[in-house]
Amino acid sequence: MRRSIWMSALLLLLGLPFLHLKVGSGDVNALPPEAVSRRGDEALREHFPGADSNRILVVVRYPDGTPLTAERVGGLYDLSRWLAARPNVYVKLGGLGQSYTALRFDGDAEPPSSEKVAARFRPYIETCIASFGAARCMFESNFPVDKISYCYHVFWNACKLMAKGASSSEKADLFAGSAARCYQLKGLI
Repeated sequence: MRRSIWMSALLLLLGLPFLHLKVGSGDVNALPPEAVSRRGDEALREHFPGADSNRILVVVRYPDGTPLTAERVGGLYDLSRWLAARPNVYVKLGGLGQSYTALRFDGDAEPPSSEKVAARFRPYIETCIASFGAARCMFESNFPVDKISYCYHVFWNACKLMAKGASSSEKADLFAGSAARCYQLKGLI
């Protein structure tokens, strides 16, 4: 017992210098104002305001299989409604042809048509658009990863088919406007 008290006291004494240790990550402001890298960072911030804001990618992945099972869809819908209530959350509509989803086409005898891809993806795409609105949804290509299921042009034609009933402004959002707002690409559209 007495030995453990002495050992504790010794460790405390040895650790005293670390009580005032301040740990942090440096940023560009630690550099001298004339440093090229600091001037470059300042130029980027000036010409692309907001580009340094944080983005958080939400990925739902189940290691034991697809998230799109009857048992899991309800929880995913609840998660989508919770996320949709946050006005700064955007949804990328794509990646459904990946090998870990139940929606892929790599097991089919023939490559799918755009119509077949649109029919299989439509319920999920429409649910996202209904939850978030076209102003916060964007079609996205997940190539070359999705190449396991379909061709590039087949996917984009499927997106056009899924957006067929949308208004002109909704189509503009789904194919470009939402991405421009999300990634703060001012003046490009």
